[in-house]
Amino acid sequence: MFEKAIVRALRQPRHFTLHNAPFDLQVIDHDFGVTIEELGPRAFDTRIMAHLLDPRQRHEGGRGLRLKELAEIYVDPTVPDTEKELHAIFRKEYKATRETGWALIDIDHRSMSSTPASTRSRPGACSTSSCRWSGTSG
Repeated sequence: MFEKAIVRALRQPRHFTLHNAPFDLQVIDHDFGVTIEELGPRAFDTRIMAHLLDPRQRHEGGRGLRLKELAEIYVDPTVPDTEKELHAIFRKEYKATRETGWALIDIDHRSMSSTPASTRSRPGACSTSSCRWSGTSG
């Protein structure tokens, strides 16, 4: 539905901020045809910047490198953990695990409206709302 507008926006001569850009660039290349070579030089990766500030994971005494962990520090410490919500849905509604849940949960599931796009996007996902994801969590 919005594919043409998304492609037009991505092809504008500007920079884009992504978290874990290699993953997002692959999804954009696969789903929208905007190539890694085309968008990559204009991508600013917050995961790389976080790694340069403190490369340690939380369990190692660092801040962590996951977007949720960094958002708690730099944006809002009270932001809800929608990833945990989704994993609960995997277990309860789909009898699935974190590893298998992404392939099973319907893209139109009621929880998807409050879930960040970076959590929802998966390589191999089809572009219509009637599709189910076929990737694994990343």
